[in-house]
Amino acid sequence: MAIAFAINFSYAQNTFPTSGNVGIGTTSPGAALGFQNLDTDAGNSGITWYNPSPLNYGIYKTTGSWTAPNYQQLKLAWATGILLDPGNLYAKSYVEVAGGGLRVTSGNVGIGTTNPAYALDVNGSARFSVNSPDPYNTMQIPLILSNGAGNGGAGTQINFSIGSATSYINSIIDGPNSLTGSALSFGTPSTGSSGTERLRITSKGNVGIGTSTPSAKLQTNYVFTDPFGVSIQGGPSSGTALTIGGSAGDSGASVVSIAPGWNTNASPYALDISPTGVAFGTDTRLLNISFAGSNKMVVMKSGNVGVGTTNPDQKLTVKGTIHSQEVIVDMSVLPDYVFKPAYHLPTLTEVKTYIDKNHHLPEMPSAGQVEKEGLSLGDMNAKLLKKLEELTLYLIEKDKIITDQQKQLTNQKNTDKFQQQEIDELKKQISPKHHKQ
Repeated sequence: MAIAFAINFSYAQNTFPTSGNVGIGTTSPGAALGFQNLDTDAGNSGITWYNPSPLNYGIYKTTGSWTAPNYQQLKLAWATGILLDPGNLYAKSYVEVAGGGLRVTSGNVGIGTTNPAYALDVNGSARFSVNSPDPYNTMQIPLILSNGAGNGGAGTQINFSIGSATSYINSIIDGPNSLTGSALSFGTPSTGSSGTERLRITSKGNVGIGTSTPSAKLQTNYVFTDPFGVSIQGGPSSGTALTIGGSAGDSGASVVSIAPGWNTNASPYALDISPTGVAFGTDTRLLNISFAGSNKMVVMKSGNVGVGTTNPDQKLTVKGTIHSQEVIVDMSVLPDYVFKPAYHLPTLTEVKTYIDKNHHLPEMPSAGQVEKEGLSLGDMNAKLLKKLEELTLYLIEKDKIITDQQKQLTNQKNTDKFQQQEIDELKKQISPKHHKQ
């Protein structure tokens, strides 16, 4: 004989049917296992495996009323750890966190490691990406690093370590808030394990290389023990190695200014390049090189270059001595016309008369004129060559006169010799001995 019992228990707020849903704290469970309605339960309904500390070993809801906006949460707690192992055999063998996301309020999270030393410790490669349905959305931020509320002294740093060598990117806030004194610094490995800062970008947009306090858009601090300060290497033959430009109409602004600290005097710039040529009052200097308060070289807007002078009136104006191995002067006309038959060569008498009156050669500048206006090398060389050619003609003329005189003198000597012979012959004929015979 077989006896079958069908038991259906229902005590107060609990129900344990032989089939259907089981309810704890409710007689109308909506799932295979249902708990008390959240609208009336403000406690920690749930399941526990450890009676002395049930809230440390179980699955339950957090304490509080079921009211907006802070609805209660489901808490999964196990004091000795929780292991999630979805396996890897099937297409959906993974743990998925949907809804509002995943938040870790304490402790470290390890991916690829069983001993995480940081809040997030990843042993392997990581990828951060944003997939937005809007292709024009430019505000996609896959990774945000934050430290504190932005007070002075706070910072966020990313380290790149290989062994004991560490490079880093550090976001610094030195001021009272996130906008004052903040900066972004970059460091490379050095003798210390923490790395050494090499570059900094301030909140004003200034970039410093070798300095943490750049006062310009780009400032580099050169140490004389370094082999190079700033090196700019040329690229393709048609390219430009360095381009520095100023805004149109920046009257008085300097495109490039080099002012070493030891040049503290009335003229601070060792090198100054101005876009409009009015960096010094109303003059037209584009390039100015000075030292110890004294201008050494200027380039004017007109293209005139001055060495030792700030007001060059020619393409190259030098106040001082020029030392050169060779100087080539282009000339279109040389005074070769002096040797043509039609040229009138002044007589030496005319030249002497001019000199006695003017105290310098004809067509040559006077001493006072040279002192006032300077000397043109090309013009002076042409005039000197003309005088040399005239002098050559004078010498040729004098040589002809001397040659003719020499011939006359030779003829006269021959005549005198012949006459002397005749005289001697006559003397012989009238001598006493000849008379006696």
